[in-house]
Amino acid sequence: MICLARRNTPARQKMRMEIKKKFEQTPRKEESMNKKALWVMVHLFVVSTVIFTACGGGGGGGIIPLSAANAAREIYVTNIKNDTITVFDSSASGNVNALRRFGSVTGLNQPYGIAVDTVHNQIFVANQNSNSITVYGRTDTGNIAPVRTISGASTGMNGPLSIVVDTLNNQIFVANANDHSITVYGRTDTGNVTPARTISGASTGLKQPLGIAVDTINNQIFVANGANNSITVYGRTDTGNAAPVRTISGVNTALSGPNGIVVDTVNNQIFVTNQSNYSITVYGRTDTGNATPARTISGASTGLSLPLGIAVDTVNNQIFVANNSSAITVYGRKDTGNVTPVRTISGASTGLSAPYGIDVDTVNNQIFVANLTNSITVYGRTDTGNVTPVRTISGVSTALSGPDGIAVDTVNNQIFVANYQSGSITVYGRTDTGNVTPVRTIIGIGTGVWGLWGMALW
Repeated sequence: MICLARRNTPARQKMRMEIKKKFEQTPRKEESMNKKALWVMVHLFVVSTVIFTACGGGGGGGIIPLSAANAAREIYVTNIKNDTITVFDSSASGNVNALRRFGSVTGLNQPYGIAVDTVHNQIFVANQNSNSITVYGRTDTGNIAPVRTISGASTGMNGPLSIVVDTLNNQIFVANANDHSITVYGRTDTGNVTPARTISGASTGLKQPLGIAVDTINNQIFVANGANNSITVYGRTDTGNAAPVRTISGVNTALSGPNGIVVDTVNNQIFVTNQSNYSITVYGRTDTGNATPARTISGASTGLSLPLGIAVDTVNNQIFVANNSSAITVYGRKDTGNVTPVRTISGASTGLSAPYGIDVDTVNNQIFVANLTNSITVYGRTDTGNVTPVRTISGVSTALSGPDGIAVDTVNNQIFVANYQSGSITVYGRTDTGNVTPVRTIIGIGTGVWGLWGMALW
């Protein structure tokens, strides 16, 4: 099982803007990144057995069953520049019209988080600018009104960033960054409704909640708070100015700008990426207080430098980190301290250049890396040093343009890449190499894709 977590913070937004200056030559300028920033997480929901895992963040993070049976084989794209959601068949190619597109009457307004409910065949979207949740049928298309809209003063939403749909208990969990609250609604709620529950107030310890994971196994909510360097945990049914069941906070925790949270329910641990101090901190799932991490990966020997992407491989018990300083560092899942990575892929021969997205293929034992400077580099899972990639997809014919998201489909042996700069999705054979033309490309006016930032393959 691979769980990926990446979170945009003001510091990361600034850094990313600096990176993009190298290759942004088109008239499509960044628009107020502090207002337009989106969380990026790419999940490939194709597995052969049912696995329970938790991932903090807006794209339906939480404890969810993943199985081959619930893979709808569609691509969902949120477009922040024109307030639309576009849906494509995973086999689409060329300047194709989207299977479905949600437009101006849909109520979309800076769509931030998206969760696809495959049990009830619906799409839930958190709209930051309008403080609303809009719900659509999974197969809806066109400029249609939502099936349901949760919006209005009574809802208590204020800057909703992350959304989790709990299909077991039929509820929606929303993290509101502006007023430091968690609001919960019935899955079928609509209109200017009062939340079923609201966690808010001085006693809660919430401070700019960025990531949220709902653990339906242990009935708890995990929240990463970016503004006060804490992880707060609540009972799933808590409400009001409730003190957390547990709070991980304090000097001993080493939390510093936590921007991603992964809850590993297999090993009962929490993995947190800290951008401010270039570290990975790991805690027991039930840790509390000014707790020293069970493990901390930090220090000059670790090679961590602007860590952007993290993947926890519970099959081989390893952690893979994409460092924007052009290195991939790998650690044992139980590593701690100022440890030298188990392996480091770095150097001129590697072809790494501002790596942003990472996916680990445990079936074929390979690592796939999306480099913002227009290349996909592939390595053996156990490669190390200044190694030449097993394969490199690069060149004019590839149509790569600021690739920042990558997902490897081991069932159909294909690679899906989200290109921010061109607003496109390019698809390649898993073993493709060189200046190859994509197997399929989704791009053009008909697609409705523009300023693509988030992508999920279901």
